[in-house]
Amino acid sequence: MSEDTKNSSAQTPDSPDSPDLTAAKPESVPQEKRRQRALVNYLAVMFVVAFLLVLLSFLIQLRDSRATISELNQSSLSALSNAQILQASNEQLTDENADLLGKNETLSDALDALQTKQEALTQLQEQTEQQLADTISAYELLSKAQNALGAGDMATLTTVMTALEPLQSQFTGESAQQYAALKQAAQPKN
Repeated sequence: MSEDTKNSSAQTPDSPDSPDLTAAKPESVPQEKRRQRALVNYLAVMFVVAFLLVLLSFLIQLRDSRATISELNQSSLSALSNAQILQASNEQLTDENADLLGKNETLSDALDALQTKQEALTQLQEQTEQQLADTISAYELLSKAQNALGAGDMATLTTVMTALEPLQSQFTGESAQQYAALKQAAQPKN
């Protein structure tokens, strides 16, 4: 028994010569290889799934980006169209403004000409009114001179004739002859 005990004590489960372990080891190696293969397969499947999810996310973003780009292109085309319409409208308004400025300049020149004519007519009217007033005064003084001569008032006749002298250019025709006769009558006789 001592040999058996030695053998049994020598064949512990930890020893490599143990029949249980040697039999379990060959079984354990393929099982561990299967486990490693299963882990590698699991990791590969997870990697493929993750890759597919990333690819799917990329494709979705790509589609959204294309839709956004399409919308932006439409917006830019619309903005460009609006800009062209505004530019055409601006050119039309610029042409109309130039026409109106030309008409305004023409009307301004016509207004200046009319104002110049009005000033000339106002001046002529003032001169005519002054001449009319001088003519009325001259004829009134001529009438006074004739009345003074008819009354024999030589002092009044001389005073009236002195006042009438600057207005003598107002007389024409018969009134000029009357003035000359009164002037001669008003001169003192020597």
